Amino acid sequence: MTNSNNTTKTVSSIAIDLFHQLGPWHPKSVYQRALKEAILRQGLRTLVAPRVALRDEWGTTLTVYYPDLVVKDDNKAILVSIALDGDPIEDAVRQVRAWLSAWRGPAMGMLLHFGEQRLTWKVIHRFGNQRGGRSHG
Repeated sequence: MTNSNNTTKTVSSIAIDLFHQLGPWHPKSVYQRALKEAILRQGLRTLVAPRVALRDEWGTTLTVYYPDLVVKDDNKAILVSIALDGDPIEDAVRQVRAWLSAWRGPAMGMLLHFGEQRLTWKVIHRFGNQRGGRSHG
């Protein structure tokens, strides 16, 4: 059984390594693909931009979200947002919270900000309890 804390550490370590290799200048699709491939090599399940529908209590689809990446372990899903230069952190956090509200089942969010001189990442929990961001350069 895979522990979600270990999965979060694995994803953040992969992101740090990729940031050191690639730098902060590429489009989101480059980071999505590189993250997906590196995460798969670690034996974790991952999806790029899966369809996540927000439904009301009667099952009516209110909107559809497409998280940048979803990593799954045995306990929960990690919905990953990739932010770039010019993307306000507050907007990206709000977006992850919207994804979490639509996700069915146990989940947490992770924001990876590749757009600065240092990679910044933040874990976002469904109900606002979040760990502070970290920077790596």
